[in-house]
Amino acid sequence: MLDGHVDLVAGPLGNATKIAGGWLSVLNDDYGITYFPDGRIRVIQGDSNSSEADGAPLGGNITTYYPDGTVTLQVVGGDLYTPENGSTVISQLKPYTDFLLSYDDIAEQFVATTHSNLEWLSNQPVTVLTSDYALYWWDYLSGYDLLLAQFGWNHTTAQDIALVRGAANLQGKSWGAIITWTYTEAPYLANGEEIYNQMRMAYESGAEYVVIFNYAEDMTGPYGTLQPEHFQALERFWNEVVQNATVVHGGITADTVLVLPKNYGWGMRNPEDTIWGLWRPDAKSPQVWSQLQSTLETRRLRLDIVYEDPAYPVAGKYEQIYYWNQTG
Repeated sequence: MLDGHVDLVAGPLGNATKIAGGWLSVLNDDYGITYFPDGRIRVIQGDSNSSEADGAPLGGNITTYYPDGTVTLQVVGGDLYTPENGSTVISQLKPYTDFLLSYDDIAEQFVATTHSNLEWLSNQPVTVLTSDYALYWWDYLSGYDLLLAQFGWNHTTAQDIALVRGAANLQGKSWGAIITWTYTEAPYLANGEEIYNQMRMAYESGAEYVVIFNYAEDMTGPYGTLQPEHFQALERFWNEVVQNATVVHGGITADTVLVLPKNYGWGMRNPEDTIWGLWRPDAKSPQVWSQLQSTLETRRLRLDIVYEDPAYPVAGKYEQIYYWNQTG
């Protein structure tokens, strides 16, 4: 959802498609709307099936709303009206407040779309699982039984665990971990020692499954991307952790929770990450980031991360509760 192409179910505004580049297209019988990452909103009226060629919109009138409040009207094949040269025309335009999507709108459509796609499978006697990043909360809401947190990409493992375990704990679901690439080229995987430590952290934090992603298009070794040191790490994990009575599965539990804003689908992989793959960081982002770093530093694997949702209260479930905008 954060990085790729997603077709969202028809909502109150029409059929929505989130494009990998970070913009959103909404079509219905009356108009087509495009939301751009820089905050512009373009409305095509008269022909919602019109397309663009070489940057020139085809069919219908084009109204563009800019983040600074400026509005322009392009009559296709005719004049471009701006506040300077067409104030009368511009002032007659009805503000398209109904077109302004919110985080709640996207969350609702994401959950509805995913649930619709999973409906048949969810009714079968199987465990429905996937692996994603940062949107675990809404994946569970959509109907997944099990999510595998992705370890790798130089992400913070404790943060990955906090996100997936927090969502699983409050929603009564299962979770695990999949160890994936650290590098985008050979050797792809981290070294054996790091992978052993990641597996142990997942196991002690309560992961029900631990998986290693063993694939690359240019694999040349006899065992894919796995090297002898990785097999040694797997053997060590089995002998020193799984078969070790002094190491307790799920022995590290969360006594602290960080509560983020409702439907705030921010990737949080870095301070400049996108919100729902559509918006740049907003005014809340610096506060969320600061609180995230602070609680991770002090609580580490004892931290869960969840979202404000009256259906899943945190009261009575954790010893310490921190909110994203808490000070002191």
